[in-house]
Amino acid sequence: MNKEIGFVGLGRMGSKMVSALLTKSYHVVGYDICKETRRKQEGSYPSLKIVDSLRSLAEELSSPRKIWLMIPNDSVDEVLNKLILYLGRKDLIIDGGNSYFVDSKRRYELLKKKDIDFLDVGTSGGLEGVLRECPVFMIGGDQSVFNSVKDLFDDLTQPGRYRFVGESGSGHFVKGVHNAIEYGMMQAIAEGIALLIKEGYNAEEIAALWNNGSIIESKLLGHLEEGMGKGRNEIIGKVGGGSMGQWILDYARGIGENMPALEAALRARELSQKEQTESSKLVSLLRREFGGHDENN
Repeated sequence: MNKEIGFVGLGRMGSKMVSALLTKSYHVVGYDICKETRRKQEGSYPSLKIVDSLRSLAEELSSPRKIWLMIPNDSVDEVLNKLILYLGRKDLIIDGGNSYFVDSKRRYELLKKKDIDFLDVGTSGGLEGVLRECPVFMIGGDQSVFNSVKDLFDDLTQPGRYRFVGESGSGHFVKGVHNAIEYGMMQAIAEGIALLIKEGYNAEEIAALWNNGSIIESKLLGHLEEGMGKGRNEIIGKVGGGSMGQWILDYARGIGENMPALEAALRARELSQKEQTESSKLVSLLRREFGGHDENN
């Protein structure tokens, strides 16, 4: 496989994925809509070329092109509509962001008409996972297309941390279910730790104890322990996010499946916009620790 790739979106996750690829001898052509973000990346690596337009990105890549998108779902259609003008047969678009799986199916069909390949890739592991070159990838699309770029995923993560999960939309559907579970786990952990704090226990020490072999040992508890050690008083507690969880909840309702834990977690996030609690502060702290989300604005 040709070790050349275009990368659209050089934010928190995107920039770290680009860095990981550069350490594996890739030539990366990068673009971000934000001029300041592009400026920060310029000259950081000899094999990284920053361009100021999607057209330039396409022109810098040899055919068949591989272009990875790491941008919000509501920006993907605009980027695709522009990129399509400069792409050719058997070029490949990989959407590695948190996109709505229904949109991913539609985008697959749109690109297929133009003989452009598309993979939807759910990405998990947070900033730490990407930095350590061990994120988890859930990949949807055509099996043959996945097989053609399997080496790319070998270079981005460790063995056993990626899997082709099914037809178009499957990667983002599986990631949506992952996030739905994550919301419930975060809410339960935050509520329990908040109760310990209210009763005067050293919650940081107990989190460390639990995260050393107990049944609820987890990365989330580790992130909470680390975050509490940095202080939590500055956290406001207005919890953002939740779109992927809502997509999954709506889908589940449509097929008659109840998800009360997810529903409660989403409701708690909604209530936190009006009234903050100790548990909402802890959920916000968790989101800051593993995802770099700044919810204090």
